[in-house]
Amino acid sequence: AYMLAVAELRERSEGEAWTPQGLEGERRISYVHGLAESTGMPDASFDVVSLAFVLHECPTAATRDIVREAVRLLRPGGTLVMCDNDPKSEVIQKLPPVIFTLMKSTEPHSDEYYVLDMMSTFEEMGLTGVETVAMDPRHRAVLGTKQ
Repeated sequence: AYMLAVAELRERSEGEAWTPQGLEGERRISYVHGLAESTGMPDASFDVVSLAFVLHECPTAATRDIVREAVRLLRPGGTLVMCDNDPKSEVIQKLPPVIFTLMKSTEPHSDEYYVLDMMSTFEEMGLTGVETVAMDPRHRAVLGTKQ
């Protein structure tokens, strides 16, 4: 919902006569639920693809497939935004061992997620201007743009 609000704010700030349905009456912002690694949607059909708290749930191969699919879906100039746990977070790094073990027991792919260099993965998939932004003490957003 946050990213949809940001997208709607961006539309408004571009000076358009904004409505939730867009200028021509069609809804320009939508939420879709489906297989992230194989959406079946047309190439270059979105300005923003958001992956919120998904990739820490996936093995590395699936993460790479999901990022590849997200890049395929982006229009030139579009942005991929991934929000998730920050492996470099001091809060996460300093978790007491018992809490960390408990957390890992419900997150079977967390070890793979924490060692995967997400910025490099974005770049390998063809995104540019890749950056990481802290969202709070435990979470980050990784953003990249399709040329």
